[in-house]
Amino acid sequence: MADYISQGVFQPTFPKHLISNEDRRIIEAFGISIEPDGDGKLLLFVNDWCNRGVIGTDDSKDGIELDEDDLYSRLQMIIRRSNGELTWISRETAYTCTGNKPDGFGGSAVFITADDVQVLATDSWLEQRKHEVENRDVSQDAEDPPPSKTERFRSSECEGGGYISPSSHLAQEPTNEERAERIDKVMQAYCLALEGWYFYGDEDDIKDLLTDLMHFCERMDIDFEGNLRVARDNYEHERKGKPA
Repeated sequence: MADYISQGVFQPTFPKHLISNEDRRIIEAFGISIEPDGDGKLLLFVNDWCNRGVIGTDDSKDGIELDEDDLYSRLQMIIRRSNGELTWISRETAYTCTGNKPDGFGGSAVFITADDVQVLATDSWLEQRKHEVENRDVSQDAEDPPPSKTERFRSSECEGGGYISPSSHLAQEPTNEERAERIDKVMQAYCLALEGWYFYGDEDDIKDLLTDLMHFCERMDIDFEGNLRVARDNYEHERKGKPA
């Protein structure tokens, strides 16, 4: 029987004075080792990575369960209170196997700053590349890709300097299948940024996207609900093959 192994290391080394006892409790709950590494520095590494941890408390026999978000939030706290001494933290993890198993190898990387966490997994990256190749509509031998909608509208300027309204190009509008395919690409990119893996139709990912879009609209002072009503009307017209 093959053994699956996941080993990783955090960079850079941490100034010792930045790691509090509470930091250490949370970090070590994930099986992460903390060892001295030079003058006043600490090296964080893990020989068997686990994306969940438990810390004991006086109030509960079972302790408090933690997930990766809790770990990353704690590392962000360390960055913020370092006052510029520590501006980023990365973790690289290698997945290996004692047997030649198809699912036994890979890797991932996490890059953490005070206000962002980015995750990349090799399996998700490969799935995305395979999806692009297997679903592309334009062959490698094609001279040029089809123009975007914006390019089509720009190219519609008349010789005399006039402009043809986009509404006159309805015959060139994308099909509903093409519209869905565009969003498929958006979902792949969103899930890769959010979770580091490929979108497989999980409804929770759709909910996360819509929730984040609401936050984005609030920040940009955009009427989300009003635009959603218009989008619903457009959707119904497009389903029936009528212009919105």
